[in-house]
Amino acid sequence: MKIKTVLLITSLLLSIVSTASRAQSPSPANQPIFQKLDDAKLDKILPDLGDNSPEICILHIDPDTRATQLLI
Repeated sequence: MKIKTVLLITSLLLSIVSTASRAQSPSPANQPIFQKLDDAKLDKILPDLGDNSPEICILHIDPDTRATQLLI
């Protein structure tokens, strides 16, 4: 009886762990973006500063969450 209980608990724990690992599949938002810097469209953040203005580039916008990955 004791062995059956241990086997039952072990199988339940293994099924929970395997289900949790499948639920955490990587989404595109969690992946790095590899892009040539020459292909990036840099926009001036403060155009009034001219050449001294910092620049920003939008690399990716997630369509579901609207989370934005930027290059500043």
